[in-house]
Amino acid sequence: MNEQNRAGAGRFAAFLPAAAVYLALAFLMLITVYSSDDYWYSTFMDDGFAAYFDKMAYHYNEFNGRMLVHFVAQLILHCGNWLFALLGTALCLAVPCAASYSAGLEKRSWVSAALLFGVGVLARSHTMLTRSLLWISAFCNYVLPTAMISGAEALMQRATRDRLHRWWMAPACLVCGFACGATTEQSGIIFILAALYYCAVCLFTNRGKLVYPLLCAATGALGVLTIFLSPATEKRFATETDTESAATLLDSLWDGFESQTELLGAGRPNAVLLVLLFAAIALTLWNTRRGKAPAILCLIPAALSLAASYFTGDVRTWLYLIIFICLVLYALALICAGKRVEALFVLLAVSSVCVMLPTNSSGERILLPFYLYCLAAAAVMLSRCLGRINPTLHVAGLYAAALAVLLLRIPLFAICWDNHEVEKLNQQYAEEARSTGVLYYCMDYDMEYTHSKAFSDDYFYEKYLESVGLYGVDGLQVYFYGEGRPEVYVGGQRMTSPAFPGDSGNWLLPLRDTVEYLGGTVEWVPGLTTVTLYGRTYSIHDDTSPEYTVTWLGSDGTEKSMKAARTMSYFQTCVDSSVFTDVFGLEVAVSEDGQRITIEP
Repeated sequence: MNEQNRAGAGRFAAFLPAAAVYLALAFLMLITVYSSDDYWYSTFMDDGFAAYFDKMAYHYNEFNGRMLVHFVAQLILHCGNWLFALLGTALCLAVPCAASYSAGLEKRSWVSAALLFGVGVLARSHTMLTRSLLWISAFCNYVLPTAMISGAEALMQRATRDRLHRWWMAPACLVCGFACGATTEQSGIIFILAALYYCAVCLFTNRGKLVYPLLCAATGALGVLTIFLSPATEKRFATETDTESAATLLDSLWDGFESQTELLGAGRPNAVLLVLLFAAIALTLWNTRRGKAPAILCLIPAALSLAASYFTGDVRTWLYLIIFICLVLYALALICAGKRVEALFVLLAVSSVCVMLPTNSSGERILLPFYLYCLAAAAVMLSRCLGRINPTLHVAGLYAAALAVLLLRIPLFAICWDNHEVEKLNQQYAEEARSTGVLYYCMDYDMEYTHSKAFSDDYFYEKYLESVGLYGVDGLQVYFYGEGRPEVYVGGQRMTSPAFPGDSGNWLLPLRDTVEYLGGTVEWVPGLTTVTLYGRTYSIHDDTSPEYTVTWLGSDGTEKSMKAARTMSYFQTCVDSSVFTDVFGLEVAVSEDGQRITIEP
């Protein structure tokens, strides 16, 4: 077999585990369930173009200015999970492919880079996967911009290194720049930094090509401007940042870094990713002139990355500060070694965290670009290094990595499938409710593997009803149920919410449903719920979750109080059964089989 045939056989052999990994990712996207903002965005395209533009105008003015990413989210949610699986997998694949192209990897190494990237994605924690990557709205806000910036970076790389001025490069830079800038606040700023990076490269290497990254930077700034000109963005900026003084700004930056490092240090996969990234940097520098010493010194930040996952508080924060400084320094070392693309992806990873520090936005999804850029950089560098070893060992290592992550993720596949089955059941209930006027909703989702649902609060309850076309339907009866949650009846009438098991062994019962059915009223203002029942008034003070303090006047005119458990897991508050018996004077009885709770005056 000649050299060309052996190379082709090697690429095909590596293609099989890569295909298995991305098919697994596509399967997870195909069975993902709608949650949180998905309910609302799924309705935007239901009523024609005129209604769509009205909704988008309202969204731009009241929620945020990210029109592009939310258009994609609305399109996916309107069409269904098949589009999410196709587009989502393609975008995940685009990141390592764009990085491989920009870094000048041989095509036979592209498959390795894509496989390593896919393995790294699947190896993320289940909360990161299910509450960002597999949450459609979050995917479009974080993965889509990352893929777009990776593609735009490849374009700028091509434009700045190509010897010819091709006619299509300038228009492509204009369009890509504006589109990347108009994604999100975080990614728009990151893209401008990437464009300025290539401006600096051109100043030192080829000033004649400076026009292309300048076009990207300028149009990227215009794209970002469309977001920040949104009245909703202005409101969010005012509430999520504190820049009144230099001192408060520094405090805000440090607080933001503490919250991000708390998430970074929460799981071992994060530590493993950083160790692999520093290992990839070390191997890359080892094969360059005067790179031996920096490569050996990579052991220090790698060890700190492992140590950070075992510490908490200020110690962990300071360790991550050192780690981030090391990432910047090693990015500079990669630039000096001629690995400008790999260095850029490391810098983009650091920048994705830094631009979010002034805000109080939190959640693992915010760190998703950081993980993806780190994975892309590590995948490219490791693939280049793997290309130098025996092809048989190379392919065997890829098969082992793919098999390990697929076996590791079997519980994830199983739980996501169970959630998918619950979702199908609820879709069936929604179809039946259009003719029966009775909507059942199964609550048996594993909430560790998904996000907010219809029972999470009243907002998502309304948006869910809107998404299934049942919001505002006259006479609609809604009944939630789930395993281990008895049905609640008041005066023979079933309530919307079931009971919820409390930590003390008592049942948590729906407050508003019960009181209003008995002829009382429930009024809520922040921090205080006022209940009027049978001529008496009860004040329920919101202390700290999961407790309430209930105060009322006894029959002798003296003020009485008691503390009681509560939950906010439902769209309406559920409180301890002792409130119903000891405070309201109602009778609460549980059936022998534990499936039914009755409340009587």
